[in-house]
Amino acid sequence: MAQDQQCVVLKEEIKGKYQGDCKNGLAHWKGVAIGKDTYEGKFKKGLPNGKGTYRWSTGEVYVGSFRKGKRHGEGVYTFFVNGKDSTFNAYWKNDEMAKLLLLP
Repeated sequence: MAQDQQCVVLKEEIKGKYQGDCKNGLAHWKGVAIGKDTYEGKFKKGLPNGKGTYRWSTGEVYVGSFRKGKRHGEGVYTFFVNGKDSTFNAYWKNDEMAKLLLLP
């Protein structure tokens, strides 16, 4: 991965440090962005787009598809309830859970 100081990430929560591919001054294709939260995966025009892993500063993790910086498509979301991991597989649309899917 190449590092480019002129490469911009547009999603506020993951702005800060970026390492990866760049196109026209924006994060594009594969990369890692670290800000308050962390994202590793594919980018398009400065936003998470395609397959990737998003880690919130609270410990929650989403592994799946993104479109225009939002969860969109199938993905697995892991969060904490009463100190225990809870995981579910769902279909997301514009960062909202649209349909809960059964885990294999």
